[in-house]
Formats: sequence, structure tokens, C-alpha cells
Amino acid sequence: MNSFRKIEMFFNEKGEQIDSGGKVVKNSGLVRLIYDETVIICAKFMQVDSSEAIPETNAVQLNPHAAFSCFGDTGYQSESLLFLAQNNPDDPNDNCVNLPGDWLDNSTANPENGELSFRITTGNINFADALTGKQNRICQMVITATPPGCTECSVLALCQFYAYNRPSLQDFPPQQLSRDFLDANQIAALLAAAAEIQFAPDPDGSSVSSARRSNDNFIRFRSRAVNNAEWSPWIELFNGMSAYDIWLAQGNSGSTADFLNAIKGEPAQPVNDVEVDTANLNEGIFNLDTAQLKLDGQPTVQLFTPEGILSSANQNIKIQWKTESLSVDFSALEEPPEGVWRLKFGGGATMPNIITPADAVPVFYNSSRGFFSRLDQNTPVAYLTAFAENIIRIKIQIAAEEESSGTIAIQIRNRNAIIHSAVITIANTPAIQCIDLPEPVTGTLSIHRQYGGDNDSIPGAAVISGIILESKR
Repeated sequence: MNSFRKIEMFFNEKGEQIDSGGKVVKNSGLVRLIYDETVIICAKFMQVDSSEAIPETNAVQLNPHAAFSCFGDTGYQSESLLFLAQNNPDDPNDNCVNLPGDWLDNSTANPENGELSFRITTGNINFADALTGKQNRICQMVITATPPGCTECSVLALCQFYAYNRPSLQDFPPQQLSRDFLDANQIAALLAAAAEIQFAPDPDGSSVSSARRSNDNFIRFRSRAVNNAEWSPWIELFNGMSAYDIWLAQGNSGSTADFLNAIKGEPAQPVNDVEVDTANLNEGIFNLDTAQLKLDGQPTVQLFTPEGILSSANQNIKIQWKTESLSVDFSALEEPPEGVWRLKFGGGATMPNIITPADAVPVFYNSSRGFFSRLDQNTPVAYLTAFAENIIRIKIQIAAEEESSGTIAIQIRNRNAIIHSAVITIANTPAIQCIDLPEPVTGTLSIHRQYGGDNDSIPGAAVISGIILESKR
């Protein structure tokens, strides 16, 4: 149990802030956040049916495995954030979302009941700067969700709040949100620890300088952090020919631009096969620098066991893309992996006909960049964490986990209501299925496999590796 102030907030399927009865909140009902405090935002997401005289509200089911974040801002630049709360999948200790005891009744928020809790702190320099000379001002709050393995996110809520100033007793300057920010004491400590450098023409040190001169050929160092520290021995600096000079000496001619063009090699070919040696895992995790692979576009990725079995859809193996890297986490497997596994990268054009200009526009797009949703007998449901209006079409890429032909029967549901059924035919390769809904739907959708039913003949698991929602123009 904690004693932080808890603020209850409600949001509809459009991402608007509402009251507990389903009515949109006006300025007088906006949340008030005060400078230099820690509070817990208890956000409840609800579907509102306004067809009756008294609106009916029901909880919206959220994907419990998504990465959620809540942040405040006065504008539209990341460096001006007023606060930020997020769950970091790379660092379990760096988590401010759905902490135990942070929900209203001192329990833990449950995303499947539409509940999210965010522990936020407003004692940072951006919050103070936003209120300089002001008692209060209206700011923006955003809540987002990123499905597992994705970099694209969905905006769950966008609303306004009042930021208030107050006298503060803190005896230190406000801290930046960035982890790379250094305060004055840290900067002074770094400067004190920095090495002192001297240059000289000769190792006898007869003429020294703190900046290198054209005739200086030697350098030495000593620590600033230690009083009367000893100097290192003199080290001779390299004064040989440059690569350009060597190129000219070999009989070539031309400018430096000609030299650079001459030493360029052939363009690297896109890589489509990488070995994963499980004997060299770091705490069960394999990391790959994808910037060195020269991958073509936004490729799909599949993981195969040493026996050649597709294992990308195994829920105990997590594949995650970052900006220029990819990680494969085996740590949740019951038995440690053995042997050499293999990552295979496909082309970028995995989901053709993304936009249908005549009647629709994409509102949620997952391009298969390491994301897999596995539908089998035990986990037959795939959640689409995206609030959208007037959804008229769903495009999915689906395949059998083990190569086989047959059909897969699915249902499209809005919460628990079945809005459409479809049968997808698979012939050894991933199938791309376009599903037109009978009428526009607003809300959060989920895909349910009818495992073992009359029209479901694929044995084992089916893997959804790409999803597009299209909304009516």
C-alpha cells in the first residue's frame, strides 16, 4: 500500500476524457497536477453506449502484454516533456506502470478490465519552466500502447490538464527527464576526473604546451583528481603519411573526392540468414546489430531451431526490434536452448495493397517487424490494441506454424460481440487475407480462432505476423 495521491480518470473509445457517467469532460472538470509532487494516474477505458437516455458504459479490454506510456507536454517536442511514465521491457526496474498497490483500492491495475495506472513525478525542470511567472496553464496529456515486438504505437487517450505552480521546499535544482542529464555536481566531478594533457616537440619536455602545435611529436597525461599526480611517460605521436598521400605515392592522381570514390567497395548485399549460437547468449539473450546487415526495407523475421522448425511464434521466445538492433530472448524457455539456431529475414513488401484510396485509410499498421501473435488451442485470441472509428476492413497475414495446407476459422469481435466470421485458406506459405466488415465498427477489436471447428483444419498453431486496420474515409 502506498500513500501517493491517486487521480481517477475515465476515457471513451475515442480517447476523450469522460466522467463516470460517460459524458465528455469540460474545462471545469480537468485534472490538476501540481509542481514537485508524485501522483498516480488511475486511467479507466470504457465503451460508451449513448443510445439510451442514461448512457451505458462497459470496460474496454486492453492487451496486457503491450508497452504503455503516459506523458505530458506543452507542445510537440520530446525535449519539453513535463513528465513521463512508461514500462521499459528492457529494464524491469525501470517501470512506472501498473505497479502493485497503485490502483484505486490498493490493488494492481488490470489492462484486461480497461485499467492502467501510471506513477508520475512533476518535480523536473521542464514542469518548472512551463510555469515560470504563471500560477497555472493548460497542458496536454497522452496515453499510448505499443503491441509486443512493435515500434509503432496506438494513442489510447489525448486530453488536457491544468499544471499548477506552488512553493517548493526541495533544496536541489529540478532534474531533467533525460537519463543523460548531468547536474552541476556531476559535471564538476567529471571535470575533476579528466586527464591533464601536455604536448612537446621532444621527449625531454623542454617546451610543453596544453594544445598541440605543428612541431609537437610527443604527448603525456596525468590525473586531475589526485593531488600532485605523476605524469605518464612521453608517448610518440604518429606523424606518417595519410591514406590519401599513400594513394598518390602508388601512382594514382586526383582530388580527395577521387580518392574516396576509388576506395569504395561494392554495395553490401541484403542479408537474409544469420546464425544464433546459443552457447554465447548473454543471460539468455542474443543481440544483433541490424545496421551492419544492410537489410532491405522493413523485413520480416523468422526464427528456426537447429532442426529447421519455425519457432518465431513460441510465446516463451521474445523477438524485439529497436532502432538498429534486434534481440532474441530465450530466458523464459523451460529448457535452455542448445545448438545453432537461425534467423531468416524476408523482404519488406510483406503486406501489399496497404491503402485502398477509394474508400479507406489505414489507422493501425503492424508490418511484421518481429511481431507474432500465436493462435492455438490454449491461446486462441489475438488482441488489437487500437482505438479507432469506423473500421471497415481488416488485413492480416497468417500462416501455419508448421508447414501445412488447410483452412483456419476466425471470428472478429468487438469486446465480446461477434461482428464477423471468416475462413482463411493456407497453402504452405503465409496467406494475406482481406476481411470486409459488414458495417463500420468503432472500438477495440480482437481475433478469435475457432480451433478444431468444422472449418478449422490446420493442426497446431497459426501465426498472425501482420495486421492492418482500415477506417472509412
